[in-house]
Amino acid sequence: MDSAQIYSSTLEQLNKTVVRLTSPEWDAKVQGAPPEQRQEALAELLRVQHARLVLANAALQEIAEQLKANEQNLLDGQKALQLELDKLATVEAVLKAISSLVNVVARIVPLI
Repeated sequence: MDSAQIYSSTLEQLNKTVVRLTSPEWDAKVQGAPPEQRQEALAELLRVQHARLVLANAALQEIAEQLKANEQNLLDGQKALQLELDKLATVEAVLKAISSLVNVVARIVPLI
């Protein structure tokens, strides 16, 4: 996969994640979770939105090498996150998958 494809697929996954984390199904899941998990869910939604904006505004030629270097981690993170978003089994599992992917994105573009 070339850098542009990795970039596009990662942005697409982040976009899908925002859509899913603003869905009524996710909201119902989060409302039934303990207060700490509700707070963490909100924080992760903000991290996803921030990562999406920073990555979208990054110049591809400037991050191409980091994308290639982290290709497998990005692809694995996208796959794991999509699986958890499809299942919505537990809030904790979704939050772990989100955090994992966002942490890889943070290695490519600073999310300060």
